[in-house]
Amino acid sequence: MDSNFAAALVKAAKTVENDARDLPPGRYTGVLRIMIAYALTKGEQYEQRIVQAACPWKLLTVALGKLNGATIRSIVEDALATDPEEASAYVKQAVEEAMRELKGSTVRTCAGKLTGQAEVFVIEKEGATGA
Repeated sequence: MDSNFAAALVKAAKTVENDARDLPPGRYTGVLRIMIAYALTKGEQYEQRIVQAACPWKLLTVALGKLNGATIRSIVEDALATDPEEASAYVKQAVEEAMRELKGSTVRTCAGKLTGQAEVFVIEKEGATGA
């Protein structure tokens, strides 16, 4: 579900929540009829070159398996002292380059992007009645 549609449904739920704010404790029922008006735009299909992904845990397992215990401890200590964003970007780029060299890339046809807006209109509201 598009986030705009979800936001429209949340807005409808807020209408009920606002009405219930002044009710005394108890169980209530009510009906809220809504209309959701929307506008959609769908883009053209496009092709995208995608590098095959490597499983990071598999890479880590293989890498650590080639090391001795002292080196593994040193890696963990360095990892704790390193900015994860900076290290992640470097490793991700290096892995993508290696995968591109070893496996190549694939051209995939992707569906056009779908964007939209939605707005909620309350058509009819029957107040909450006690049960």
